[in-house]
Amino acid sequence: MEKTIKIKKVNAYDSEDLRKAALLDYLFSKEMAEMEDYWEGPLPSPGESQNLLIKQSNNSLTLLAETPEKAVGYLLLTPGRTNNVYIIHSIYVLKDYRGNSVGKKLIQTAEEWASKQGAKFVFIRVVSGNTHAIQLYKERGFKVQSYSMMKRLK
Repeated sequence: MEKTIKIKKVNAYDSEDLRKAALLDYLFSKEMAEMEDYWEGPLPSPGESQNLLIKQSNNSLTLLAETPEKAVGYLLLTPGRTNNVYIIHSIYVLKDYRGNSVGKKLIQTAEEWASKQGAKFVFIRVVSGNTHAIQLYKERGFKVQSYSMMKRLK
């Protein structure tokens, strides 16, 4: 059965929507901590994105993906160092809703909004082993621009 998903912009003063986004951010951080097979090094701390959610400006965008029953995904878009770049700081979709175009809808909505703000580029970081996310980003037209490398010290 097709799940009806609605994408909505979060109002920075709507505490209920911010609570939903913060909960999804917490679940995202928790899931990242469980990805030991392809994530090594410092993990995003729970609350890192929550602080950005609270400090939103008119130049930031938080989106919620919702079914009639609950929030199932979110995306946080922040301005880069220049006016023509926006950064997808975080994107997360509940496991049960992956493969239903939720991520695609979130990214498409963010791209459209950033374009209206005058952006020419959208940037996203992804861990190298997150093949599902990498495939989604490639399908949306993202290309590898750089590599981050890390070495564990003894």
